[in-house]
Amino acid sequence: MPPDETVGVPAHRGGLLVDDPVLSVGVVQITSRPSGLDVELIARRGVPAPRSPRVLLPPYDEGVDLRVGWLDPSGRAHWEYGSVASDGVMWRTRVYFPAHYDEVCLLLAWPEIGFPEFTALLPLPSRPVVERAAASIWQAPVVMAPVPSHVRHRPADGRLDAPRIETGRLCAAPRVLARERDGVVVLTRVTAVDRILALAVDSLARIGGQARPGPWGAGLAVLNDRDAIRLDPHESEASGDEHSFQASTEYLIERPAAPVLDLIVAWPAIGLTGILATVDLVDPVSL
Repeated sequence: MPPDETVGVPAHRGGLLVDDPVLSVGVVQITSRPSGLDVELIARRGVPAPRSPRVLLPPYDEGVDLRVGWLDPSGRAHWEYGSVASDGVMWRTRVYFPAHYDEVCLLLAWPEIGFPEFTALLPLPSRPVVERAAASIWQAPVVMAPVPSHVRHRPADGRLDAPRIETGRLCAAPRVLARERDGVVVLTRVTAVDRILALAVDSLARIGGQARPGPWGAGLAVLNDRDAIRLDPHESEASGDEHSFQASTEYLIERPAAPVLDLIVAWPAIGLTGILATVDLVDPVSL
């Protein structure tokens, strides 16, 4: 599914939901929009146990990965099936629920490896809060400042080891970083894991074909004093056709000492030759 073109509201601060010898499950992010609830989780297998009984899963369901769903007020289970990426030990899944407000009863199950059906009642933003934030990424407020003239551009010093993102905490709200007539760059998540920040960025363009704007969309750099340190994607996926282009990219950087992150965003194919976007890093409980 392509990135949602509405700025969402963080509905969970991130962190582990389940820490069991059989399986750990943590929240990468849960984002609330009027169009629905976007749920992204990471599960990691541990020591297998005897098969668990089924109560809420249908008897005909046989799976090779984590199942995710929600429980309605009548006690009926709704299992949702979205995207799954796995290396055999780690499963990253993203599912979409109908719109929920105030709370949702999350369901998890993987009986084949001995993980019993699990429920967690999660608080969510209210309908008014979500609706107030439901601006289109093409119209949401954006502050784009010029890049200082004295900046020196240089490559990153080296790659960072990937953290367990699902154990971290969100420390910035989603926002539009930069926008031109034919393209927009959106910061969808900043997760703090110890000394590392994991940034998730969506690049969307309303152009394609010969104007296809590079393999990974916008380029990012971190401004540190006078140095603009270019970021290399940790993970990225992109797609497009003659009419549009979209990319979702994750970057890893060392967490700055100050509660501010200065990013330089460039995407020449859509007319962004370089702007400065300042992101405030906040305590997760205030999101």
